[in-house]
Amino acid sequence: MSIGENIKKWREYRNLKQTELAEMLGVSDKTVSSWEINRTEPKMGMVEKISSALRCKKTDIIGSDDSTTVEDSYQLSSEVRVIAQELNENPKLCAIFRISGRKLIDNYGQLSDINKKKVINYSDNLLAIQRMEEEQSHLIPEAAHDRTDIDVTPDLVKKDDDIMDNDDEWK
Repeated sequence: MSIGENIKKWREYRNLKQTELAEMLGVSDKTVSSWEINRTEPKMGMVEKISSALRCKKTDIIGSDDSTTVEDSYQLSSEVRVIAQELNENPKLCAIFRISGRKLIDNYGQLSDINKKKVINYSDNLLAIQRMEEEQSHLIPEAAHDRTDIDVTPDLVKKDDDIMDNDDEWK
């Protein structure tokens, strides 16, 4: 297989669009397209970036090892295989892990065990706060000028807003 065919094979295997791969590499989608149709070939430094972005070996891209297939390039544990299947079947999860999620995973992978526990604890706390805010959103009072017992005029709205903005009123 050619370099272009290998790039396309791995990009499709990773469920990436040409524009997404291009964004990850800092090139245009036309450049990725040009590689995939064998109009041009990426330079060696770019091959390294491509293999990193597609999470494969450089030889998988340049094609010097024809015996490697996408399926047997990486051995996945059964747990990782299940997670990968769930990601593949859920477009929202897949979108999250394309760019920003990868950064999060890469950063997490570099943390010490102690800091990984902190990240998990912190994210659990953030989720608890978020759930509490969602559950109690109906308790947050509306603005003072949403009153129904009197006619609300623009002057009254301005007066209420001025009171709310005046820090001296709250001491």
